[in-house]
Amino acid sequence: MSVVTNRATPEHVVDARANDPGYAVRSLALSHTRNPALIRTAAASADEQDRQRVAENPNCPANLLENLAADPAKYVRFSVASNPACPRHVRRKLESDLDPFVANMARTRR
Repeated sequence: MSVVTNRATPEHVVDARANDPGYAVRSLALSHTRNPALIRTAAASADEQDRQRVAENPNCPANLLENLAADPAKYVRFSVASNPACPRHVRRKLESDLDPFVANMARTRR
């Protein structure tokens, strides 16, 4: 799994792990990939954990973070709020999230 998090690992190796049947490996790949197609696919996934991992990926585009900020799953919204790439206007919306877990994260990441 450390192969996925190593910055020297070629992108195609990380991307190949995004389809790994094992959750732990797939999770790490989705939170580290820079591949826009993989990020878009994971953001639209029916799998909540895949959406959560891509929501915490700092390479996730702002428009996808905005979409994921409205996700019904609080852990996905929490990951958006904790993402350093989250646009300020999205974080401000999350500050008033009904879930205090999400709202507090959005407030602390100002």
